[in-house]
Amino acid sequence: MEGSAVCPWVTWFIDVASKVIVGVAVTPHQPARDAVLAALRTGISRAAPYGPYGGLPGRVRVDRGKDFLSGAVARALGGFAVPVTTCRPTSRTGRAPWRP
Repeated sequence: MEGSAVCPWVTWFIDVASKVIVGVAVTPHQPARDAVLAALRTGISRAAPYGPYGGLPGRVRVDRGKDFLSGAVARALGGFAVPVTTCRPTSRTGRAPWRP
């Protein structure tokens, strides 16, 4: 990557009630668990410089991306007892909750 242009990838968590981006990570590679965990950390932390929005979510809905469905992310959210639901793959908007 040194000296060459790369396409940055943005991974984010959105609070759908307030429509605020509460967690974000920008990486020079396709999203992977490291980016998701970094964005999750910024979304949960309410200390400066991250607050005042954010905090521990009541539920996380994911868009079926492999990076969000990784075991590391599930363990991190499970450690906080945060339920994770995935969106239905055939949903036109991809926003409808789906439980396998």
